[in-house]
Amino acid sequence: MVQGVDPAELQRHWGAFDPGNVGSYPGRVERVLPGAKEETILDIRETDDRGVSLITAMLSVSPGGSRQTLRTPFCHLSWGVSGGRDEAVIDFLHGQVITVAGTFLRITASFPLGDNVNPPGMPPTSIDGEVFGGPTSPFLDPTAAKEQSLLLGASVAPNPHPIAGGFGASPRLTTFHLVPAAGESDFIPIPSHAQSVTLLGTFATGDITSIAAFTIPTAGATLYQTANPAPNLDQFAFPIARGVDFIRLTNGTGAEILALLFWTIGL
Repeated sequence: MVQGVDPAELQRHWGAFDPGNVGSYPGRVERVLPGAKEETILDIRETDDRGVSLITAMLSVSPGGSRQTLRTPFCHLSWGVSGGRDEAVIDFLHGQVITVAGTFLRITASFPLGDNVNPPGMPPTSIDGEVFGGPTSPFLDPTAAKEQSLLLGASVAPNPHPIAGGFGASPRLTTFHLVPAAGESDFIPIPSHAQSVTLLGTFATGDITSIAAFTIPTAGATLYQTANPAPNLDQFAFPIARGVDFIRLTNGTGAEILALLFWTIGL
């Protein structure tokens, strides 16, 4: 005897926030150790790609041990519908709020060691451990690594969060870059969905003599640039135009400069 299939079962599908969807969580917190790469925090999916939802996620971070660390954990977002997907990297700090449209959302975290504090896809930058937290490896000293761990969380909701004009409305990403004395930085790739970048650091206006935008990583192919950008002021944010894939910093001093780029991401 062949048992028939209930026609109602064929019409059933689980939405991203249905209680019966095993991939659906209102929120989760994971302990992430220094050196972790792409550790999954949250993964929610619908079973029917016709049920696109507006998904809002709020990121949170707190110390996982008694020791504080300055290293920045990075959040890797993946979202979309069926085979079409998009990705972005942002900071896990600052209590960020992100709203995306799709049938799935995946959030993973990377917590870099002190020898490379930039997110994937950015030029590596080594920073003195005394300045930017100890470069403890979880494989060498598990106890010390746990003391330097972070508790990273993501809470999700099926409706857009009322963030208009509020703190966290624009996701952000920070990257470090060494600019050689009297020279130019690497060609710095533009993060996905970046709208502008602000220059931060402990140097004076004029030490960085220019920020230049490029469509290709070739010297002399400058699309536009700003001379002597003032650091640490939002009103001097450098706009990222359509088609710009790289920027470059020029150092006008006789000493190496460590610059922090503060990207505004528009999802």
